[in-house]
Amino acid sequence: MRRAYQLLLASVMLLILAACSSDKPVHTPAATPEFTNQFSPVKAWSVSVGDGVGSYYSQLCPTVANGLVFAAARQGQLSAFNLKGQRVWQADVSDLPNAKQYIAEGSARLSGGLLAAYGMVYVGSENADLFAFDAKTGKLKWHQDMPGEVIAAPATGDDLLAVITNNGHLVTLDPQTGKIQWSITIDQPSLTLRGKAVPVISNGVVILGRSNGSVSFYSENNGQQLFNAQLAQSEGMTQLDRLVDVDSQPVLVGNDLYAISYNGSLMAVNLQNGQTSWKRSYSAYRDMALSGGELFLTDDSGHLIDLDHFTGSENWQQSTLSYRGVTAPAVAGNYVLVGDQEGYLYWISRDSGHFVAKIKVDSSGLYVAPVVTDNLIIVQTRSGRLIAFKRA
Repeated sequence: MRRAYQLLLASVMLLILAACSSDKPVHTPAATPEFTNQFSPVKAWSVSVGDGVGSYYSQLCPTVANGLVFAAARQGQLSAFNLKGQRVWQADVSDLPNAKQYIAEGSARLSGGLLAAYGMVYVGSENADLFAFDAKTGKLKWHQDMPGEVIAAPATGDDLLAVITNNGHLVTLDPQTGKIQWSITIDQPSLTLRGKAVPVISNGVVILGRSNGSVSFYSENNGQQLFNAQLAQSEGMTQLDRLVDVDSQPVLVGNDLYAISYNGSLMAVNLQNGQTSWKRSYSAYRDMALSGGELFLTDDSGHLIDLDHFTGSENWQQSTLSYRGVTAPAVAGNYVLVGDQEGYLYWISRDSGHFVAKIKVDSSGLYVAPVVTDNLIIVQTRSGRLIAFKRA
């Protein structure tokens, strides 16, 4: 029964996002935008990371730390590359001692991560595992059984990891040993999107987007709930209309918190007084990006939106990529970057919202936001290609 319920939730998520090419999409994707490139994107290098994530819903995203790029594949491969694309090490969950306990349906089902911190790389799995590998060598440092699927990356605080599982357990662990410090169970609606927001940890508080349309604040010491901000109320004629998940990681800048829900709103909250600074009607489940005074988001229709984060007023909206499975945005200098399900990577002017350049990266599609370094733009494709472009 539990397996059937998981499959039902996965099917609902795929229906909403039109992420599986074999399903008939709810909305017809817009045609690929045609325009003249103002510059030609230059590929720096390309490497393979196993078989990628395939057509599965996944939040498995590359990360960069201390001059290394870390990337993983759903089957269980984890690799580190230097910024020239040379492999430094590779590990495989299926090669670990007692590997059978980490494998289900022939796969490690890696899905939650990656996080590089404390000299380690952390990744979770749909098999309810959390792994920590040495960032320099790829050696397994520890493994911890979790109380549910880990489909979002852990968050790091003051000598603390916080992990939210798909069935609503918020768990904190010692980052060096993996020992669980405390675990609480959070109520969830009976039907939710298949996704979880990465927690945010600041000033002794774990901030968590929840499936009931709220953002809750918990004590880092013991998990006691301190405060709750409601972004959306569950209402509507159908169960899909009543989905209000906060699956985008909240953005914290000083005392200001920005959070967005699905079928709900985007809200700015001042944490000093607990008051709402402004609230706007947007719906999204992808992570947002903040740069300077601008907040960028990809809404549930695939529209890219630029907002003034002080007032919530809209600077521009780029709607040409409607229903193309657009990724979360990333900012690189004067450009906002997004990918789509057909495998195109786009450079968009952050001043005007106009297209500047595009390149077809991989027909398997892009599914997570590009990763930006000082000199590179790094994307991971569904087929497992890790590709770096030189920054324009």
